[in-house]
Amino acid sequence: WPLIRQRAPETQGLLDRMAADQAHVIPAADRLRQAAAWYRSDAGDQARADFRDAVSGLSQVLLPHLRSVEDKAMPLMSGILTEAE
Repeated sequence: WPLIRQRAPETQGLLDRMAADQAHVIPAADRLRQAAAWYRSDAGDQARADFRDAVSGLSQVLLPHLRSVEDKAMPLMSGILTEAE
């Protein structure tokens, strides 16, 4: 978000929080990919439980992040960026 940071320095805190959220979303998504691969190859109880836990783990970090993007970041950015940008 360099352009947003440049044009609206007051957004630094929000953008930093968004980046921090991403730092949690990425490993949770990776864990889900791994759990899904295991579950595809072994539909046993442990693989299913791991998959279920990985879905839950991703949901716990991704859904609040997406809510924040929708409620805070996108309205702010739509006032800073043009449609062409």
